[in-house]
Amino acid sequence: MYKFLLCWRYLLSRYIALASVISVMLGVATMIVVNAVMLGFTTEMQDRIHGILSDVIFESRSIDGFPDAEWHMEKIMQVAGDKIEGLTPTVVVPAMMSFQTGLNGEVASRPIELVGIDELTQSKVSQVAAYLQHAENRRQISFDLRESGYDILSQGDPDKAILRNDLRHAGWVYRRTSVAEVEKLRRQIREEEERLREQHAALQAAPPTEAGTGDGVTDGITDGVTDAATGAADPGNSPENPSENPFAVAPSKTDAENVFDPAKEQHTGAIIGIALSQYFRGDVTDPATGESRIGDSLALIPGDDITLTIPMTEIPPKLRHDRFTVVDLYESKMMEYDSRLVFVPIQKLQDLRGMVDPRTGRRMVTQILIKAKPGVNLNELRDVLQVNFPSHTYNVKTWADVQETLLAAVFMEVSILNVLLFLIIAVA
Repeated sequence: MYKFLLCWRYLLSRYIALASVISVMLGVATMIVVNAVMLGFTTEMQDRIHGILSDVIFESRSIDGFPDAEWHMEKIMQVAGDKIEGLTPTVVVPAMMSFQTGLNGEVASRPIELVGIDELTQSKVSQVAAYLQHAENRRQISFDLRESGYDILSQGDPDKAILRNDLRHAGWVYRRTSVAEVEKLRRQIREEEERLREQHAALQAAPPTEAGTGDGVTDGITDGVTDAATGAADPGNSPENPSENPFAVAPSKTDAENVFDPAKEQHTGAIIGIALSQYFRGDVTDPATGESRIGDSLALIPGDDITLTIPMTEIPPKLRHDRFTVVDLYESKMMEYDSRLVFVPIQKLQDLRGMVDPRTGRRMVTQILIKAKPGVNLNELRDVLQVNFPSHTYNVKTWADVQETLLAAVFMEVSILNVLLFLIIAVA
């Protein structure tokens, strides 16, 4: 006790020494807190990046990919099977996503990275399923649209979760409702067109005026009604006179039976990054509690249809597009991925791009994702595979190699902060 009192009396008599001790204490405490925060941030970021990517990526240097994924996976297992836990083939290509943003037909387009995955094996090499918004899809990825049950709150702390009211009725419930509303709008348009045709017919049947051809005003009204009702002045193009067109062919019974019914059917499923569907983020009212909280307004939800445009494997490449139905949203909270990635079934993407050999039926892929066993040195596994496959055709890299620039920047930031804090303590 006397030692403490002696030190205290000494410090009280020398204020500079007391200030120096307090400065050192605060500097050390700041260094500990900053390092802890940066370590937590770095660990969380690495976990999210690693969850999206597999441990090791075996990829083709060509966008056309390489054939016979099964043979390549067998060869990989022969080379390093004792270090590998799982494999899955993928196809990754740049593409364009387009969708309608309103009833007036406005179309929005987004550049994306289209990823074809095997829904049965993808979860064995990455954590993509963990970032989906439907509980059943988190257990097993599926490209079938769910009836309902999508999460209306983002994953994480419920008090800080982002509210998404648009997902409350997402799924088949929303799809059927949307189709019914569109059909109602189309029916109203048809009724209005029929009313305009009747009005036009009545004006045509009316007796001419003394001028014979009208006073100019009636002619203008008549012309406007004609254009609005029939879309053209030629009566031979109107639906009421189909026989006037000798090239018109009535639809066959088979075609009528094969008409796509969006209220009962879906296109091939697609899982899109949630940032691709966001209108804006701001304060919204929670219907359950009436309280205001941060929420997202979404332009696309499960049940909506989108158009994907992709390059073919031909030289020079040609473009091909097809319709897909959004079946789930993907949120990793890494904007680089949430605003860029769209997942579709790998076989559908291979068929669209022409990545199937017509003679043998073998399919081409651009990547094989590899999950290493716990404790395996990923750099050693990468080097072993690269040595056994020609480097001019194949490229092997770890998940850290993919994000090398980002990870290096974070490491540099932590190092600079430590240097600055050390200098502060040294001055104190």
